Amino acid sequence: MTKMLLMIVTLVSICAVRPAVASDAEWLALVCAKEPVLPRAGDVVDRSTLISSLACSKYLEAVRDLLLQLNEWEVIRCPLEGWSANQLRLVFLKRLQDHPEELHYTAASEVMLALALGTSGTCVIRAK
Repeated sequence: MTKMLLMIVTLVSICAVRPAVASDAEWLALVCAKEPVLPRAGDVVDRSTLISSLACSKYLEAVRDLLLQLNEWEVIRCPLEGWSANQLRLVFLKRLQDHPEELHYTAASEVMLALALGTSGTCVIRAK
């Protein structure tokens, strides 16, 4: 029961609460639209490009990690192990490209939906 309550609180907070910065899917899509930057030693990289790249990958990885934690609690089963940040980015962008009418929804909810559908619809919510 405690795990289910914690899951519900986590999902509500990540999907419904809007921080001071824009958190709609359109904002995240704009941030993620740029190719990821992986600088090597000695590379000169524009600071804003690097920050955008990190913001995109870390946001997507955080939502993926939440889904993986729910897997461990056996609340949901969603095969996302081993997905790279770039795979997460491409699946999210494809989802919004196919459904531009959903750009105003919260970024977290659209990422969760994109990842769930990006696994060929194999995510399953387990009722206990």
